[in-house]
Amino acid sequence: MLIQEGQVVSYASRSLTDVESRYSQTEPEMLAVVFGVEKFHIYLHGSTFTVITDHKPLLGIIGSCRPTSVRIDRWRLRLMPYEFTLIYRPGKDAENPADYLSRHPRTKPSRHNDGENYVNYVANTALPNALSLEEVRKETKQDRVLVAVMTSISTGMWNSRLVSHRFPEVEIVKSTSAHATVPKIISMFSRFGTPSVLKTDNGAPFNGKEFSIFAQKYGFKHRKITPLWPEANGEAERFVQSLNKFVHTC
Repeated sequence: MLIQEGQVVSYASRSLTDVESRYSQTEPEMLAVVFGVEKFHIYLHGSTFTVITDHKPLLGIIGSCRPTSVRIDRWRLRLMPYEFTLIYRPGKDAENPADYLSRHPRTKPSRHNDGENYVNYVANTALPNALSLEEVRKETKQDRVLVAVMTSISTGMWNSRLVSHRFPEVEIVKSTSAHATVPKIISMFSRFGTPSVLKTDNGAPFNGKEFSIFAQKYGFKHRKITPLWPEANGEAERFVQSLNKFVHTC
């Protein structure tokens, strides 16, 4: 395990061959040091580093010039190009990462879900291939519904596909002033759209300056019926009669 400033850089491992499995107890430990150092040669050569082992006899072998077995002497020669310090740390030490999993088995079943963790990691860190603004504009122009929406926003008029004739709607007002009437008309406009022409009688709400400003602001023509001639607005008058009859019946 290659570690720098407490962070793992890389892992490496291998199994012993049939011959190596018959080595003495110290030789596999020495072989592990040689394997690890040479495995990470590109990181370690030319630098000063520390090798941590949980096999204490290695301290007297690597740091000594006393002859041992031919095999260990050959391994010491292979380690000579490297400048390192060998230190001993007991295997049961919590700070010893070597063979950590086998030395710290889980005593309780874990609910750890690798698949769920992977999905969460991707969802939190992966960057989606975002569309550019130009691509959004291009696709918007090719979408029939979005084109209709954009046209209506820019012109202020939605293209009518269905026109309902003689459809009455009633709003209750507490007074006949323009101040009370205008908000009710605006509410209807929000549901049905602003008409080109609004036809009314000559009642008080429709004769003042406030209603004229309202008509100019919303862009419709205000057309009033001929005074003293209710027949000119016969549909509305007839509906009022029917409504009064209905109210009194209830």
